[in-house]
Amino acid sequence: MNQSFNAEIQKQKKAQFETMLLFVEGSFEYGFAKGSTQAVSRVFFEAVSVGVHLAIKEKPDIRPYKIDIRQWLKDPNFYSLISGKYKTHTPDKIRQRIDYVKNNILHQFSSKPSPRIKLANSF
Repeated sequence: MNQSFNAEIQKQKKAQFETMLLFVEGSFEYGFAKGSTQAVSRVFFEAVSVGVHLAIKEKPDIRPYKIDIRQWLKDPNFYSLISGKYKTHTPDKIRQRIDYVKNNILHQFSSKPSPRIKLANSF
């Protein structure tokens, strides 16, 4: 077991994970899926989960808001990063898709808090 990973760090990581899940639930109509009839791809899950986490870390007061994922999927740059066709597992592509999600969330951020979801400020 990692000696530096203790109960306090575990509690913090769990709170960060749950905060990310609440944001995704409140913002993405289909959660981690690209649409109502699609399964969750690992590449898309990774981009959304880590991108959301980094956006919350950068702007802790961010609140969930409706994100139309169809607009992201129409962007040929983002689509090529998640489609699995062009070496999507290189470190550069992984970073690009995570940054795409994070930057789009921060760019579109509305300061109006969602009345139904409260995020923990654990960052």
